[in-house]
Amino acid sequence: MVPSPLRGETLDRVVASIGQQAITERDLATEYHFEQFLQGRPPAGSPGLDARKGVLSRLVSQKLLAEQISSGRSNPQASKESAEKTLKQVQK
Repeated sequence: MVPSPLRGETLDRVVASIGQQAITERDLATEYHFEQFLQGRPPAGSPGLDARKGVLSRLVSQKLLAEQISSGRSNPQASKESAEKTLKQVQK
């Protein structure tokens, strides 16, 4: 009897990538359940399409902010000046 070759198994599907960082299906589910917990809701099964989009959007934002901060491009003084300039333009 010849043993059959092992088949590959998908462990965790990548749903998005930001630079060199991946957001996986597991990351999405974990964040969804954490948000449910924070809202005092019991953990539901899998998030629906709208919930997935919202969670993914927030995860992407978190990764982008973390990347920006770690790269040292974050300049609070420049951000404050930019915000003040924008505020003045809006108030005109």
